[in-house]
Amino acid sequence: MKTLIGAVLSVTALLLTACGGGASDDQPGSGTGTGTERKHLTFVTPYGFDLAVVPVLYAAASGGFEQAGLDVEVVASNGTAQTMQQVMAGNADLGQAVGIDLISAVVDNDAPLTAFGTADQTSPFHWISLASAPLKEPKDFVGKRVGVISVGGSSEASLDIMMASAGFNPSDVARQAVGESAGVVELLNQGRINAFVGSSDILEVARSQGYDIYSFPLNQYVPTPGGVYFTTTKKAKDSAEEMTAFLTAAKAAMRHTIANKDNLSEVIGKLREKYGDKMPVLANEEEARAGIVSRIEMWTAFGEDNLLKNNEQQWKDAVATLHRAGKLKSDDPPAHLFTNDLQPAS
Repeated sequence: MKTLIGAVLSVTALLLTACGGGASDDQPGSGTGTGTERKHLTFVTPYGFDLAVVPVLYAAASGGFEQAGLDVEVVASNGTAQTMQQVMAGNADLGQAVGIDLISAVVDNDAPLTAFGTADQTSPFHWISLASAPLKEPKDFVGKRVGVISVGGSSEASLDIMMASAGFNPSDVARQAVGESAGVVELLNQGRINAFVGSSDILEVARSQGYDIYSFPLNQYVPTPGGVYFTTTKKAKDSAEEMTAFLTAAKAAMRHTIANKDNLSEVIGKLREKYGDKMPVLANEEEARAGIVSRIEMWTAFGEDNLLKNNEQQWKDAVATLHRAGKLKSDDPPAHLFTNDLQPAS
């Protein structure tokens, strides 16, 4: 995951050359087409190919996008910063980003980006510690050493926000970059760290491997949207029909996955056929199933009727929380930060 600071600086640089956003007709991901020809869209993932983008990958693997009149090309990035860069530069039409990163880029730098759908209604990340020595609340973190995915990234920012919001000095918690894998649990067992930030996928894998761990979600103290679908403000206006079609296919993929959550063999099989060589987690069906089930919980956090919708109060609360913690210069976000105007009718 790229650093939060890096994301902001990179996006700021692009504002000088890509303020209009979106791809031109002769650039990749232009979404042009005539008659009944499917409209092409290039979608950039937040980080590689993983379970965070199951709705998009399943829609692509099962023919869902084609049914919606789209030809969606899915490309991987090395983090939210790169994802936003690609979309702003016009090399892609849309992408998925961590909510906290998009908020920072838009609110502090007025980046011409807008979130038109929220896939993960809650953050996918958890604080993970040993059940025998659990860190259960902010006060338990004082004087401890914890692992973050990357120094200066969203996970470290979330730590600072949690501590500051609870009245503690974030500098009272030592931190080190540990990356993101179930193997980080071994650092707990070795006593090198007291807790670490891990995604729901990592959490489920660690549990399936028999680790006795305690966890709580970041959203318990840092209420922000998780994975959000975004595009440029220009593309949201000029290609509104295509963006709505994209959400229609993603929602259908979600509903199908939810309906089959007790038996995900078909879903996993489709993903494996198209993306098996890019998604090692699919090799172990039980681990993949556990990871997808945890994602379903995030998709449906506000009820199945609210799949993909942006929760207005959650976005406002996120901005206010980040501002109070000193992570945003302003608590007055631009109107284009998020929109529900592109949501499908059903």
